[in-house]
Amino acid sequence: MITSDAAITIKKRIRWALENLGKACLLVVCALTWLRLAHGAVDGLPTLAVSVFAVLASVTSLLYNRARAYGPGRLQRRCLLAAERCLRALLLFTIGVLVVALVYWWVPASLHVPMNSGRLPHWFLLAVSMPICMLFGFSGLSFVTALRDLIPPMISSQRLRRRIRADYPFHK
Repeated sequence: MITSDAAITIKKRIRWALENLGKACLLVVCALTWLRLAHGAVDGLPTLAVSVFAVLASVTSLLYNRARAYGPGRLQRRCLLAAERCLRALLLFTIGVLVVALVYWWVPASLHVPMNSGRLPHWFLLAVSMPICMLFGFSGLSFVTALRDLIPPMISSQRLRRRIRADYPFHK
């Protein structure tokens, strides 16, 4: 059994780690996507997009079904909040994929610069790819936020009042 102090400490550490993971996810996804899109290297991105879309859609569906399985209360609301954040991540990702498909369909091949050529990308591709990268980055951040909402309450199965009564008995 986990004591109240240990559960609070574990929850704080998990929340801190997930907040930093979300920030790192935002930075890494933005940087890598911007590097690929600015050079016009979209060759492996459709496969990645389909797999990420499948994961986001399935996790969102599972969270909505999990929320429906619980009765009205705090746990159901928490699952619904996580499902809404996963749905937000899915929508941001879908909009980003559609914008990439539309923009790079219209971009002429003369603007594409190979990544290993040593030349800087064209300014138009740099400018257009930055908002798209932010869509993908905030999609990842929203998904990690959904995880942050779900994981800490799962540390201890006991209710807070029962844990406090067990750890700090009040004698009158």
